[in-house]
Amino acid sequence: VDDLGGSTTGWLGPAVPLPSVGHTWVGAVTDDSVTVSYELTNVTSARLVVSESEDLSSPTYSSAGSPDADGMVKLALSGLDPDTRYYFGVEADGLVLGDGRGEFATDPSPGSQASFSVAFGSCQVTNSNAETFEVIAGWEGPYGRARRFIHLGDLHYRDFGAGTSAADVVDQYRSSLAPSRMRMLLYTIPTVY
Repeated sequence: VDDLGGSTTGWLGPAVPLPSVGHTWVGAVTDDSVTVSYELTNVTSARLVVSESEDLSSPTYSSAGSPDADGMVKLALSGLDPDTRYYFGVEADGLVLGDGRGEFATDPSPGSQASFSVAFGSCQVTNSNAETFEVIAGWEGPYGRARRFIHLGDLHYRDFGAGTSAADVVDQYRSSLAPSRMRMLLYTIPTVY
């Protein structure tokens, strides 16, 4: 039996698939903007929700975007304040989801002096869920948490050729971005890849 439900008041109607987040990847941060990439399922329209409050109160919204055939959508927002910590989430078809939330700090104003920490990494094992990702996400350097994670190598080693199709490569990116520690890193520290 599939899609079973019960009611004492009448027909519940057909089952409706709920929106869900596959992965979240924050990056392209400047002094006044950010871009967040999402993999979404059962979503036709999405907006980025950004706030200075962790509970996303008094938010600013990006323009709406629609996921492509692979469920991927990039949402960008500008007009943010420089050198400010922000929290973000995704509004999917009018509903702010509990998953797909993270944080970032905008860069200082151009020309101003600033010190901040940066994390580096490279060449991870395909589909890794290494503790290293969790350590990088939580690491406090001499100037606080890293403002960027610069990934200098491969996210996986399943490249085009030798019978590997474009669809295989997209599936491999999904698999490489799915492990819990990798997901935490990608929504906690903006990544340059």
